[in-house]
Amino acid sequence: MEKYILNSSIGYGKSELTSFDNALLNCKIANYNLVKVSSILPARCKKVEEVDILEGSVLFTAYASLSSNKRGQIMSAAVGVGLPKDKEKIGVIMECSGFCARQNTEEKLKSMIKEAMKTRSYEIEDIIFKSTEATVSANEYVTVFASLSMW
Repeated sequence: MEKYILNSSIGYGKSELTSFDNALLNCKIANYNLVKVSSILPARCKKVEEVDILEGSVLFTAYASLSSNKRGQIMSAAVGVGLPKDKEKIGVIMECSGFCARQNTEEKLKSMIKEAMKTRSYEIEDIIFKSTEATVSANEYVTVFASLSMW
């Protein structure tokens, strides 16, 4: 894998699945076959702004999502990666979601990335992330979604 993209979005729908699909559409990754992966970004992978492979292809993705239709419910999702100073080493991806404000989710995410990098004895050059927050306000499902896709 040579490229990756970070995304976050909100989706709305009459069902939990359609709100999830709409969140994927908003991230421009709905037309790929997502394969959920854990937490490793290959060394020398380059960040890009859009997916440039054939629609319908497999897209390896680490993601966090959360859905609700409970009016007034606050929820957030975040995904991030710790990039090592040594470019020959892997990056560490973490994702999280919760019924809380975006700031809380971001703080938890950064803490997990720092811990994972420290466990590997990697010096961090940078931590980059995407996050989103939503409050359910109507009688429909809302999905918060954050992802890192690689190909």
